[in-house]
Parts: sequence; structure tokens; C-alpha cells
Amino acid sequence: TSMIKDCMLNLEAILDSLPKGKEMADSKENVSERDRVMAHTTCLLQGVTPRNYTPLLKRVTCSTLDERIEYYRKKRKIAIVE
Repeated sequence: TSMIKDCMLNLEAILDSLPKGKEMADSKENVSERDRVMAHTTCLLQGVTPRNYTPLLKRVTCSTLDERIEYYRKKRKIAIVE
């Protein structure tokens, strides 16, 4: 626990040392540095991270039955009975 506490204190010190407000808006370097510091804190958050919802019809679908039959026909050289 003391190691985690030290890490948290170091992260807070780094975050506090970065410029805030208008100074931060002027420099993209400061924004990326803040993002790097905040990335270390995500593992300490409790709970499940939310997922992005993908509409049902836009989700990746499995191959069709005809494609699977064709695949196994080629693999096993099975003759298709019509």
C-alpha cells in the first residue's frame, strides 16, 4: 500500500506541476503530458469501464452458411448433392 501511495503522490505532483487554464490551451505538449499522467490512473478506478454501443445491424457478422459449406467442400472435396 505504501508503494501505491508513493506512486499516487508522484502522479499528483507531476499533474500539479503542469500549467493549467489558458497556458495549457496554448501548448499541445502540455495537453499530451496531462493525458499521459491521467492514463496511469485508469487502473485505479473501480468498476467496469463502459463499452461503446454498436448497433445490431452494424456489428461484424459471421460468414453465411453457403460460405461455410463451400469452405468445407473445398477442404474435404465433398460433392454437393442437389
